[in-house]
Amino acid sequence: KNPSLIGSVYIGSNKWHGGVLAPNGMIYFCPRDATQVLQLDPTTNTTSLIGSVYSSGGTKWTGGILAANGKIYFCPANAAQILELDPTTNTTSLIGSVYNGGGKWNGGVLAPNGKIYFCPHASSQILELDPTTNTTSLIGSVYSGGVKWQGGVLAPNGKIYFSPFNATQILELDPT
Repeated sequence: KNPSLIGSVYIGSNKWHGGVLAPNGMIYFCPRDATQVLQLDPTTNTTSLIGSVYSSGGTKWTGGILAANGKIYFCPANAAQILELDPTTNTTSLIGSVYNGGGKWNGGVLAPNGKIYFCPHASSQILELDPTTNTTSLIGSVYSGGVKWQGGVLAPNGKIYFSPFNATQILELDPT
């Protein structure tokens, strides 16, 4: 019941934002302001920095989602593209269309149709990713002004519900 500190020491602030357990048993932490993905081997409590090196700072990505293809997709907050991690090779790639701007999406949800839906934070639309083709689309268009939702949940009815951050109501998405 007593917590302990594990892994290497990484100096700085706001480095990683959320983590994902991959099929290989490793945990991968999303590089928010860090320059690389942080990998944790929970059997040995060892950590490694993996993937390509990206510039530091700027709240690049926030949270990740494991898709059916075994890859992890990190949500583009201020980054222009989604960050894809292949845990079998520990390589990263920038995928999908380029979307400029800040604070666009925050968190995402894997839907029963196999697509990932990223929560509109400051964006006016939901970002949809098809992991089989690495193509992206913007859907919806009634969400203007400020930072609105942050994170989402897949319900048993197959719909996704995005949490109201500054919005006055919950945002519901029916992926079908």
